[in-house]
Amino acid sequence: MFATGFVDIGYGMRTPDHPKFTDKEKETVKHEVAKKLTADEGKTLAYLGYKEGDVMEMKHRDKAVNHWIIQYEEFKKALKPYDLDTVAKIAKGNPEESIEDFKKKLKHWPTCILKKDVRFVPTGPWDSISTPEVHG
Repeated sequence: MFATGFVDIGYGMRTPDHPKFTDKEKETVKHEVAKKLTADEGKTLAYLGYKEGDVMEMKHRDKAVNHWIIQYEEFKKALKPYDLDTVAKIAKGNPEESIEDFKKKLKHWPTCILKKDVRFVPTGPWDSISTPEVHG
């Protein structure tokens, strides 16, 4: 079974005009209302009719918990943009690591998660994919 929900839900934050926000916070929180899509976002949301440069209005901010069942074909369509190059570009965080080395880790990752004795131990934020460690 597969489920989906609205993509235009914002971040669950207050509106940008909240009086206690600093100018920097207001700059971040303005995306709560609307966001101009980047090239990566346009590519990965193209199946919904979006493209780079579109302004996504966060029309469903109050419906973030809503979801519904979708068929496998719709699920596949949503995943299609996530090829190795796209995922590596979006997910790579370590500036010292080459993109090619990171792609090798991404290719290896599925074999690790299928092994009974492999656990992923994060060493920092967002490291769980890139730091498999075997514990016996």
